Amino acid sequence: MYLMNGNQSERLGTATGVSTTRFSVPYRRIASGGRLRLRAHPIGGSGSFTSEDVVIQPGQSVKWTLESDLNRSSMAVY
Repeated sequence: MYLMNGNQSERLGTATGVSTTRFSVPYRRIASGGRLRLRAHPIGGSGSFTSEDVVIQPGQSVKWTLESDLNRSSMAVY
């Protein structure tokens, strides 16, 4: 899992299949205007999937549900 900021990426950690993994990101590391974009790169797989931009406020959470076909993944902001 990576946090995207323009063309720069910052590794957040690894999420395993069929599980819930939590990452905390300080708001100051999120792009201006609260824009957030995440990237998933399957271990041992090819390619990667980058989410659309979402806008968040300090204290909000993002839930990204990744499917085996990464193009079917979904994201919600709470």
